[in-house]
Formats: sequence, C-alpha cells, structure tokens
Amino acid sequence: MLRREDGPFHPRFGTSGGGDKDYFMRMVGMRKKFVWCDEACVYETVTLDRYARAYYIRRALVRGSVTARMEPLFGIGTAKSLLAVPLYAVALPFLQLIGHHFFMRYLIKECDHVGKLVARLGINIVKDRPY
Repeated sequence: MLRREDGPFHPRFGTSGGGDKDYFMRMVGMRKKFVWCDEACVYETVTLDRYARAYYIRRALVRGSVTARMEPLFGIGTAKSLLAVPLYAVALPFLQLIGHHFFMRYLIKECDHVGKLVARLGINIVKDRPY
C-alpha cells in the first residue's frame, strides 16, 4: 500500500491539518477499500477550548487553507469562495438578527472561504491547527 519510510501522511501538511484527508484521497485514487464498523467503540476527550466560538473560527480558517492546497488554483472551489465571501459578509448582520446560531453557522462558512482565498494569496493565517 505505502512504503514504510513514507508513512501514511504527507509531511507538507505538518501540524496544520489536512494530512488525513490527503491520505484518504490518495487511497481512494488507488482504489483501496474502506470498511465501516458500527460496533467499534471510539472515545475522544473534548477539551474546554472546543466549546469556544474562537475555536470554530480558527478551525474553519485552517480547513479553508488546507482545502486550498488540495484544489486547483482556477477551479470551481476558488470561484465559489470568491462569490461566497462578499455574500456572507453582507448576510451576517441580518443573520445575527434572526438568531446567533444562524450567525455562527454562516460566520464559520465565511471563514472557510476566507481561509481558502487567503491561502491562495500565500498568507498563512493560522500556523497550526487548533485541534
């Protein structure tokens, strides 16, 4: 499947995140099979910082940056982000009036797109992933 010295994750992702997505995309490209097991027990400790809004904003910025590294420069993803950023920016104040949960949902989407566009400019907003 992979050479032992390479390991499953590409070093270009470092601690910024995205290595797992890259790995699975490569494996799918190699036509590898993945199996789901409903009976498997998995536990994860969720730290208190994950309950903060800032955590989700940073995470979205990182996610956008990672996505930019995996998509072509002049692809549909970049075009969507170029349209989404100003639209969400205009909508956010009105969404705050409807309810804070709507505001946060679309603020996080906005940050995904901003992270992608800023990464396209070669700017790294968040050095390491916040999770």
